[in-house]
Amino acid sequence: MKQIKHIIWDWNGTILDDTKLCVDIINSMLTKRNKSTITEKIYSDIFDFPVKKYYQKAGFEFQKESFENLSMEYMSIYEKRKYECNLHSYFLNIQPLIKSKGIKQSILSAYAEEYLIDILSYFSILDNFIYVSGLKHILADSKIDNGIKLIEKINVPKKNCIFIGDTIHDIDAAEAMKIEYCLLPSGHNSMQRLKSRTDKIIRNFTDIYQRLSI
Repeated sequence: MKQIKHIIWDWNGTILDDTKLCVDIINSMLTKRNKSTITEKIYSDIFDFPVKKYYQKAGFEFQKESFENLSMEYMSIYEKRKYECNLHSYFLNIQPLIKSKGIKQSILSAYAEEYLIDILSYFSILDNFIYVSGLKHILADSKIDNGIKLIEKINVPKKNCIFIGDTIHDIDAAEAMKIEYCLLPSGHNSMQRLKSRTDKIIRNFTDIYQRLSI
C-alpha cells in the first residue's frame, strides 16, 4: 500500500459537522417562500455541485429571484450561525497520529476562502494546514480548478497524496488532481449516492488507518 505523505481535506461536512445547519437554513428560506421543506435524507440525496443545481432541486425558482441573491441570503445566515457547529471527532482524534507520522495536511473547499480562514482560526486549527484553498466568491460552483492548482503547489508525488471528502464532487476533484481519495458518509451526500460512484468509503477509524497506511 502506498505511503501517504500529504492529506488534502474537504471542509464542510468532512471536517466541520454542518449538515443539520445547512438543512435548517435552506428550510427557513423555503418556508419564507411558502415552499415545502426538505428532510436531511432528501438533502443528502439532492445536494450537488454546482450548488445552483441543488437549489433548483430544492424548489427555488430562478425566474422569480436570482441564484446570486439566494446565495447571499443563505450565506448571511450561515455566517452568523456557523459557530453552532462542531468539528467531527474523527478529525480531531486522528490529528496527533498524523502529526507524529510527519504527514502534512491541506484543505480544498468550495467554501469562500475568506470565511474558511476565519473559522479555521476560530477552531485553532489553521496551523494544521500547509495550504488552505477556497473560492473567491460565495457561489460554490466547483473546486476542481483550485484542486489542480493546489496539487501543483504540494511538493509531494501524487501517488503519496490523498483527498478526503464527503460528496460526489470530491471524487471529481480527486480525479482531476489525479490522486487517491476516500469519502466519508457524513451527511452532505447519502451513502447510497456515494456507493453509486465508488467503494472508497471510510466508515470507521480502522478504515482511516488503512487508507493512510498508518
